Amino acid sequence: MNKSKTKLAFLLCFLGLELLFHQNPTFAGRKDLPLENLSRIDNLSIKVDKEDCQLGLDENEISSSVYSYLADNNIPIDTGRTSSHILDLSVGCESNELMSIFVIDVQVNQFINIDGVNTKVITYDNGRYGATDSIPFDEIEKGYIPELVKQFVTDWYSVR
Repeated sequence: MNKSKTKLAFLLCFLGLELLFHQNPTFAGRKDLPLENLSRIDNLSIKVDKEDCQLGLDENEISSSVYSYLADNNIPIDTGRTSSHILDLSVGCESNELMSIFVIDVQVNQFINIDGVNTKVITYDNGRYGATDSIPFDEIEKGYIPELVKQFVTDWYSVR
């Protein structure tokens, strides 16, 4: 099975399980990570990754919008990318003639040294996922990405 078909099968399985256990397939809320984690962060590097998603908005366009919004809201951004905390906005999608499946996630990751091993620790996570057969993918991104980034800013200031 090629990479694209494997990814689609995985996303369909994941979506199927979500439909089985939850009745709302287009929403996945924040994970149970304490917002207080954000209070310990002095500045953030920003990373935007479309993860081989060829649909929707351009990765650079998304990145520019995220940077601008965070800067306009006085979130301290480390443009030199030396911060140990990284705000990672990732967009994954797969599409065929029947539907598009998507995952949009905002995480704050920190790399810490544990027993000599550089380990990624997720300190904040909020995302959306789902499937659609009628909404263009760029409209999904234009709706969910600003919503998730605005929620991050709200959460950031809720612990300051």
